[in-house]
Parts: sequence; structure tokens; C-alpha cells
Amino acid sequence: MSKLYKYMTGIPDKEDPGYIQFWKEEEQKVLEGVSIDGYRFSGWLYWHINHWAINLEVQEASGEVNFKADTPLLRDNELIINEALLLAEDFINPNALERKRKGLVILGLRQMGKTTFESSYSGRSGVIFKGSQNLILGTNLGDLNNITQNIDFGLLNCTPWFRTPRITRDWDSERVQLGFKDTAGDNQIWSQYVIRNTAGGKKTEAGAGTTIKSLVYDEIGKDDFAQAFAGVKPAMIGRYGYRAIPILVGTGGSFERGNDAKNLFFKPDAHNMVEFVQPDGRITGLFMPGTLRQDCKYRTNLGQWLLDTGRRTEIPEGSELFEIPMEATNMEKALETIHKDRENALKDPDPKAWLKAVMYYPLTVDEVFMTDSNNLFAEVMEPLKKHRVNIEENYTPRCVDLSRNPDDTITWRTSEKRPIIEFPVQRATIKQAPVIIYEEPIKGLPYATYVVGIDPYNQDGAETTSLGACYVFKRMYDISGHFQNSIVCSYVARPDSLMEFYQTCEMIIDMYGALALPENEGSIVQYFIQKKKEHLLFDSPILTRYINPNSVTAGRQKGLAATTPNQKHYMNLMLEYSKEKLGEQENTFGLVRIPDPMLLREMIEYRGKSSGATRGVHDGNYDRICAFGHCLALANYLDRDFPLNGWRSNNEEKQRKSLRYLSPFYIHERDPDNPQIISPFNLKGIRR
Repeated sequence: MSKLYKYMTGIPDKEDPGYIQFWKEEEQKVLEGVSIDGYRFSGWLYWHINHWAINLEVQEASGEVNFKADTPLLRDNELIINEALLLAEDFINPNALERKRKGLVILGLRQMGKTTFESSYSGRSGVIFKGSQNLILGTNLGDLNNITQNIDFGLLNCTPWFRTPRITRDWDSERVQLGFKDTAGDNQIWSQYVIRNTAGGKKTEAGAGTTIKSLVYDEIGKDDFAQAFAGVKPAMIGRYGYRAIPILVGTGGSFERGNDAKNLFFKPDAHNMVEFVQPDGRITGLFMPGTLRQDCKYRTNLGQWLLDTGRRTEIPEGSELFEIPMEATNMEKALETIHKDRENALKDPDPKAWLKAVMYYPLTVDEVFMTDSNNLFAEVMEPLKKHRVNIEENYTPRCVDLSRNPDDTITWRTSEKRPIIEFPVQRATIKQAPVIIYEEPIKGLPYATYVVGIDPYNQDGAETTSLGACYVFKRMYDISGHFQNSIVCSYVARPDSLMEFYQTCEMIIDMYGALALPENEGSIVQYFIQKKKEHLLFDSPILTRYINPNSVTAGRQKGLAATTPNQKHYMNLMLEYSKEKLGEQENTFGLVRIPDPMLLREMIEYRGKSSGATRGVHDGNYDRICAFGHCLALANYLDRDFPLNGWRSNNEEKQRKSLRYLSPFYIHERDPDNPQIISPFNLKGIRR
């Protein structure tokens, strides 16, 4: 006879002497799970496919689609979650050989079955564990209502043996009690559901004061949640460690304020979460890719799926595993569908259409965190991502340390430091970093050919998530020259000494003979005044009035203030710069002139404030974007009122179409260890 209730025959009725014993055994399976020929069903998965009920979509013989209360289908989605849950329930420390419960953070596609899993997991805990408090958290009321409606439906329609009366029924009251009233009219409480809205992380004590047996935190990417989660941790810990396994879930397209979710997902061990290794080697939480979408499944059986996916190399002939039907992902069909949807979305005049196609069905962990609501670069997102990948795969940066000679000239040597490759950075990130040279300074160019943008910081110490950033931008001075309107040098770091950052920026400016525009919210302007080098900083009042004629500039003679009009101005310049068509080559955008993959990453993951007077202003630390924005603001103003010699010509339009822009997107194959950046147009030997 099958070990799964769903496929059993001859189930005893109430008059059968074995009736009570049978159901006690079923309770034990729901509590501990069951193994079939070595494959382990967790207690949750056994409960989910055998006794829980959902509003299942079914197709009638006539072809009409209806819904009915029934147990869920077994899919590879649930099997993947089952395996992760088993790790969380019985995590073994390989060093100490001790068993320890961990939490589980799950991020991925829409259609992963998130709400069904959350409601089933919470439903089981409330039914099985007497005296339990089962906490359900969410960052908004709509998501919470969706979960509680599914719990309510499942409790009413689950296998009759497990149906538990409810003393209170109002899910909007933040507390629902399972149990009954005794003959004296007193409440005999079996278990409780506690439903709390953390209001975007503002209610940090929403889960405090409970003694939790299960915890589900829904859509963690929609808003800040870290403080609310920290507040509830003490309620999960008993004498023997975690009494509850925290389950935190988020889906693509729901990461409007996703920094807390990103920190948790990419640093799972720091938060006592189960770790998983991604194909690129990164350690993360559980990622559910877009290929698990519902419309790309095929019918198979569990035994065959285990063999096909390499989870088992052999299964005994006649095993019950071959008798358990399931739906598995048709990987080829899923990838084809996803890529076709993305191609079609590019044809949509709405620039958000492509982003939604990517976010809803992500293929990589990075795509989960994309957002369509407030990313200014949405319309060039695909070329941004392609350009970033090409740089990271094909270009080796030239990392140097600068020093000043006795004659006040600047020299450099190869650096042992490595560029910062995390975004956003963590407090523990190594923030000492080199200067990166993409093109050496060219002597004899007109004054202000090189302009520098700086986003400084104001306090010593590296224990922060903010960096200092400095970019050198070479303006167009010769219609046939290389590296025109492009970054030629970058420095993004946070050395322990603030003075070291300022000194490095000063050496970069001197080395290129540049004119600089820093953000003037800190002490960097005072530094240059004390060094008697304030002439290296652009006089900002005229630029500020150019951006916003109504601005007040008193007391701010150097640098650019971090005001909303100023930020909007350089962000619009950056968008125009990125989507500018270069030459006659199709789909060659101006963004290929950006050689820094981390600047590209900030642009890909950029989030601006979405409402109010500050709409369009940075909603987070985007240090590289700020520094590069200052470059463009200064270059744009100078190009208008102080164009360089050779920029204008009688046949400018024809020359513009033949410009030879340089980018690491195109790699010279003669020097694979440190390829040079050369023109993408009409050259042989280019790796495309």
C-alpha cells in the first residue's frame, strides 16, 4: 500500500477498530514526514499534498476551466522548497557535527506558489501544534489578506480528521484562535494565528510579545523589514535554540525598497539562514528562477524526476516513487518562452514592459531585485546589462596607486589593491581600493578637456555603507580622437583616513590637469582652499543658476549642492548620454562609453524616490552615479558656453556619424591578459 494518504486504498472508517490508530499514524507523518525509498518528504510536504486544500484550477472534459477545493498537485517547485526546508529543520554544522535549526529566505519568480506555500505551512503548524502561536507578518495589508484568505479556505476544506473549530473567525482582528468552547462556555484554545502588518518596517515591534512556533514574513522586498524581523527574533528562541523556523519570501517585481531583502539574501549565514551556492559561486538564500513558471510544466513521476535531475543515480525497480505523479519544468520550453517574452516586450512602447518581463520571471539572482517603478534607466536596461557582462568577462582594469614626486608631478605604480565589486557595500567590505586608469593623461590638450566629478564623504572610518567616488571625464576635443566624451579614470573607495581620499582626488585632478566639480555638502571644498588650490574647483553659482534660475547660491562658490533640481538635472543628462545613438551602427548606445562595471551596476539597480517633492532623487547610496553625474553636469555646461577647439565643423553631422567611440565592450585580441580599448567601428580583430 502507498505511504502517501493521497493514493491509499482501504482507509478505515469510524467503525473500524484501526480507525484511531490509522489517524494517529497520519498525524505522525504530518509531524515528522516520511521516507520512500530514501527520498524524504518533510512533515510540511506530506501535509501539503495529502491533507491541505487549495482552490485548485481544473479543466473539465468540455475544455472549460473551473476551480474546486482539492489537495495541491506535486510540482518541482514544492520539491525544491521541501529540500530547502529539510536543511533548515535539521541543519548540520560540518565542523562541530551539531544539529541546529536555521531560517529560510526564498526569492524568485511570480507563480512559484508563494502564497500557497505560506498558507499551507502556517495552516499545518496551527493544526498540529497544541498551544502554538503562529505569526504571519507582511509589509502591507493587501498581501496579508491574501495569505489569511488562503489559510481560512484550507482550514475549512482540509481532510476532516484535521479540521479544527475556530473560536474567533475575524482575520482582520490580528488574532484568530483555533479551539472550542467547553460545556461551561469557556474557551479551550488549541492554537492561535497572530497577523501583523509591519507597515513598511515602521512598526518594528509588530511581532514582539509572542511565543512563536511558526513565522512567515511575506513580500520582504516591498519595504524595509530588518528592524521588525530583529524585533521578533527573541520570540523564536527557546531553551533548545529556534523553536520556529523563520520563512521569509519575496517575488520579482516587488522590490521597491529591497535593500533589507538584498542584505539578507546575499548574507544568509550572518542572519542564521540556510546557504545555497549560485552558478557564479555566490552564496545566497534559496533562488527560485523564472523557469519554474506554471505554463512550462509537463507530467512525469517523482522517480523519473529524481533521476533526470541527478538527485538520484538509481532507484529500485518497482519503487513507489515511480507511481507518484508530478509536474516538472520543461527547461527548454521555459527558456524559449522567457526569451520570447522579453523580445516581444522590447517592442512595447512602454519602457517598463521589458523590465516586468525580466523581473516576473528572473533567470539570475540579480534580476530579482530589479524594479520598474523608479529606475530612470529602464528604457536602456537590456543594453546596460549586456555591456556590463561584456566588460566583466573581457576587460582587465589597470589598477594603480598614485604618489607625488618632489617636483610636484604625479607618478603611479601597479597596485595590489582590488576594485570594490559589492553593491551596496557592507560594513565588513574591504574599502581600500586602487585608482583605475582607462586612458593615460594626454599632454597639451585644451584647458578643461578633462573634467572631474566627486562624490565625497565627511567622516573617517570604513565601517559604513557609503563610499567616496571620483571620475575623470574627457570632453570631445577632436572629432577623430579616441576616448571622446568618456570616462578615462576612476577612483571609488573609502580609506580609513578621509584625508587620504581627498589627497588621492587632488592627485587625480593634477595628473589630468582637470577642472573639478565636487558635491559641496562636505569638507572637500575647504580642503582645496586650505591647499590653495581652490582654482581647480569650478565656480558653481553660474552653473547652479543655469540648472535652476530660482536657486539661491549665497555662500556656495564651489561645488554643486545635492538639491532636487541639481540631481534631476544630472540624472537626465546621464539618461540622454546612455541612450544616445552612436554612429550608424544599430543598437549601439552611448552607454558603451562607460568602462566601469560597478557604475553600470548602480544604474541597473538604481532606485529614485517615487513620490512627493523629492520624486526622482536618489533613494539610497549611489556614490558612483553622483560622481559621474557631476562630470556630465560640468561637461554639458562647458560644451554649451565654452566649446573646445575642433568640436565644431562645417560638416559636423557627417563627422558625428563616423565617430569612433572607445569602450571595453570591444576587446583587442592581441593582448588577452590586459586588452586595450579600441574603436568598435570598422576594425578587424575585434572580439564581439
